[in-house]
Parts: sequence; structure tokens; C-alpha cells
Amino acid sequence: MTWWRAQLRVAAGHLPGFDLGGLAPLGHAIGMRVLAEDPRRFSPEPGPIADWTAPRGDGVRVDAGYAPGSVISADDTTIGTISALGADRASAIVRARAAIGGFRLTGPRHTGPFFARLLENERFVLGRYDTTLLA
Repeated sequence: MTWWRAQLRVAAGHLPGFDLGGLAPLGHAIGMRVLAEDPRRFSPEPGPIADWTAPRGDGVRVDAGYAPGSVISADDTTIGTISALGADRASAIVRARAAIGGFRLTGPRHTGPFFARLLENERFVLGRYDTTLLA
């Protein structure tokens, strides 16, 4: 069975159609959705991207919808997603810190600085957080 058929079965309220007993977690991933928004108030910051450098490295993936010269509109402020994969949470955090530290964008303000602060927050690092962390 293909993954998308299993996904549709689960969405319809059924079991995926294969044995779940053989599944086990493998690694840890942290995804950071970089938006053209004020990193403190999260209000849209549309405008042109003059230049940017995407992070690279083992376990780092960048999916982006814009490039230098693009203009970000207020309708969709998503610049891209930076994902960091590690063998465990601690190593994923180390890679995420390096990735967000290597992300450079000249243009509108963005949520990169928010993620840099979040990745240093003790509650987040320990995995002891809830929505009040952002309040």
C-alpha cells in the first residue's frame, strides 16, 4: 500500500492497512517556518528580498518559495521552512541552532530571530513547554 493511501485511510477514521507494531521512532526533527513577519509581534512585513543565504549542513533541509529579487506580499508571508534532523532531540536542536544561525536575509524582517531565541529557551530545550511559552 502506498503512503498516501494509508494517509487517506487514517483521515477517514480507519487503520492504515498495515501492521503498526513494527514502527518505531527514528530520530528527531525540528521545523522552523520562516515568515516575513516582525519577530516580536508577528505582524506581516511584506517587501522585496534583496539577498539571502540558505543554511546548509548535515541533517538540514530548506524548502523555499522565494529567491533574491522576489517580493513577499502580505497575503502569504512564508519565505520558507528550515528543517533540522538529528539522532535525538539534543542533536536536532544543535543542528537547528546552526541552521538558523546560518540563515541570512536582506529585506523584510523575518521570524529567524524568534527561532534563535526559542532554541536557547530552557523550557523548549528540556521539552517542558506548552503554548504559554509564547504568551
